[in-house]
Formats: sequence, structure tokens, C-alpha cells
Amino acid sequence: MRDGAIKAPETIFLESGSRAVLLLHGFTGNSIDVRRLGHYLNKRGYTCFAPIYEGHGGPPEELLKSGPNAWWHDVEQAMELLKKNGYTEIAVCGLSLGGVFSLKCGYTFPVKGIIPMCAPAYPAESERLIAGAASYARTYKRYQGKSEAVLTAELNRLNGKSLMC
Repeated sequence: MRDGAIKAPETIFLESGSRAVLLLHGFTGNSIDVRRLGHYLNKRGYTCFAPIYEGHGGPPEELLKSGPNAWWHDVEQAMELLKKNGYTEIAVCGLSLGGVFSLKCGYTFPVKGIIPMCAPAYPAESERLIAGAASYARTYKRYQGKSEAVLTAELNRLNGKSLMC
């Protein structure tokens, strides 16, 4: 991929048994973060579904156009998809931000279990989240071969956008 093109990650849906595990990635992550765990569980008889939150898995500026409410809505839709496919025994496993969402699933839905991994104990301030997203965007755009001038201009256009809904 010398031309700077990065293959976009895809939602993972591995069907196997009658029990399902919803796998949730973290902030700036995507389904690749939980893919190995999904394959491990699938080989042991679990159906695994790993969605990608709005704005994740693509260009970093897309991440800045979204926020936690939209990402939670993606989790709700994932739970609905599993239910519509006949799964009644659903566990939720999440990494970092996904771990926070797994905890929320625990008191929102009748789930079999929750597995929060590396879930933040304290809510992050909006500024810290934006700074983290900007750092991620800069690294991503460098990989694409963009000049520092272009990087700075693109990030300045996003300046002042909020991740919070």
C-alpha cells in the first residue's frame, strides 16, 4: 500500500452457536482491535459481532464529526441486530471506551454478562479527547504522505469541533 491507501476495517459477524458475544472496540479503534478475541470465542461455539462506531475506521476527521451519543446508538443497534437474529443469551465484552459501553449495556439490556477491559475509571475531559483525536489524525495523515503544511491546515479546520454531544 505504497500509495497511502489504507483498507477500511469491516464489521465482524462470526456465527457459530446459540450464544452471542457483542465485542466493542475503543475510542479511535475499530473491529480489528477485537478480531482475534472474536475468532477465539467463535472457535469455542460463540457467535461474535463487532460493529464499528460512527466515525471510526476511516479518516480521522470523520471521528471528530461524531460523538458518544452516536457511538452508543451504534451499540444499541448491534444489540438489536443480535436479538433479531434470534440470540437471547448475549454477553458484552468491550475494550476501553467499549468497556464503558459494556457496563452501560449491563444496566440497559438483559445481558448474560459483561466484560469491561481497560475501561476508564474517570470521564475524560472534552479537551483531552480532542487532543487525542488530533494526535491520531496527524499520525494517520503522515502515513498517507501528506506534508506538514497540509496536516496543519486540515487540523486547523477541525479546531473547535467538539466530540461531546
